[in-house]
Amino acid sequence: MDDQFRTVLISGGRVVRVRRGSMWDLALSDGYQPDEQRLEMPWSLGFLGDVLWLFLPESRPVIRQLLIDNVDEAIEDSSSLFPLSDSEIAREVLWEAMVEPTLQGLPGTAARLTEYCDFLRFLLGVDNKLRVGVEYGKEVLTKYVLDKIDREPYWDMMNAHDPEFASLVRELTN
Repeated sequence: MDDQFRTVLISGGRVVRVRRGSMWDLALSDGYQPDEQRLEMPWSLGFLGDVLWLFLPESRPVIRQLLIDNVDEAIEDSSSLFPLSDSEIAREVLWEAMVEPTLQGLPGTAARLTEYCDFLRFLLGVDNKLRVGVEYGKEVLTKYVLDKIDREPYWDMMNAHDPEFASLVRELTN
């Protein structure tokens, strides 16, 4: 099992394990230089929204609906358009539309859950390579995703599926 992961040291002296060969392994490798244009879209949804859109295509219909709702609300209220917030994207896209249903679908969704765990590992380690507004981003991820994983019944499901990731979640939420 240890051969499936490699250890990456991120800022703050924390260690994150990433699955070998995953896109997150590449993104956190020592020689990786992020291509800003690859991780940020011309019409940006913010870092979290951009990365979800670019790397997890199943997020796109949910993001699309959030954008439609935003435009409709601005039309109805005769108000300005506002960008989607990171908390809105974390809660409604990452948690409610992706991670939570995947946990609820176990064991049939185990491969997808592995992909999402790898994605979350990447997001938690991204500060070392991409120098984004990390502490705020981690607070959003913790509040809207990790705190929910750290509760029953999801904690037991995650711990059975990926004990190392579950341990990281517990460390970050306590």
